[in-house]
Amino acid sequence: MYNINEIAMENQNDFYSLLYLYLARSLEKNCGRAGEGAVREAVRRFAQKRGATLMQRHVDAGIKTNLKNMHKFQDCPVDSRARARVRRDTEEVYLAEVYTCPMADIWRRYNGSRYGLWYCEEIHSGMLVGYTEGVGQPNLSERLTCERDNHCSISMFYRMANAPLGQGARSFVTSSEAEVPLGDENQFHVSLGAHATNLHRSMFVVAKERLGKEGVNAIAMGLRDLAVECVAILQEKADHTLRPCDEEFVRAYFPISLCVGEGSQTDCNEADVVLQTNLLDPLKTALGLS
Repeated sequence: MYNINEIAMENQNDFYSLLYLYLARSLEKNCGRAGEGAVREAVRRFAQKRGATLMQRHVDAGIKTNLKNMHKFQDCPVDSRARARVRRDTEEVYLAEVYTCPMADIWRRYNGSRYGLWYCEEIHSGMLVGYTEGVGQPNLSERLTCERDNHCSISMFYRMANAPLGQGARSFVTSSEAEVPLGDENQFHVSLGAHATNLHRSMFVVAKERLGKEGVNAIAMGLRDLAVECVAILQEKADHTLRPCDEEFVRAYFPISLCVGEGSQTDCNEADVVLQTNLLDPLKTALGLS
């Protein structure tokens, strides 16, 4: 049984998964085989930037940038529905088996496991490459998005012997030093809205680079289809929780601000305009929100 705060976060996670699915599916449907390459490249870039950002935040906080701390001080809270067994968790080796994954579940529910497979194969690798500056070695040998497998098997290696001298000193605790006492494990969490917006931006940029107007149109069509699905889901969730589907409810259950870029210091770019026009504005109109 999950509490009301966990349920809200779970729904935000589901919308993040659906955002990826609708964009990936639209790119393949409208752009053919080239769509898969664009999706994979977009997830790869998004993941590498995310990993590099997390690494820099750890450096700034005086935390050793090894695998143990990469997973202990993550940039996103773990979904309360996820179930995993960590088999090994050291500075140099991380081995885990994931038995229940909400992302894989929702992709399967929408007949989109093959698109989820692209995401899973790129996200773990990209994050590790960004976090270890290309030194780490990832492996995803079983996947819940594959019909033949019943769990994900994730292996990551980041050997001190492979790291350049300065990077090794920054990442690993030596016998002559003690690990620095650490603070709140949640301090590095980034909102799901930020991750969702950055994922969309990456997919838009790569689609435009590789596929031109056809790619841009595919992104827009995917967002419009997603808007219809999001309206239905939000209305259903509001009904189930006996709450009005108003702005307060949407802020709690939907990860992206209804005004993209709200609170951001960066100028609104083309990707944000497409997101606002094709997803957020239709969502507000359908729900009767200002």
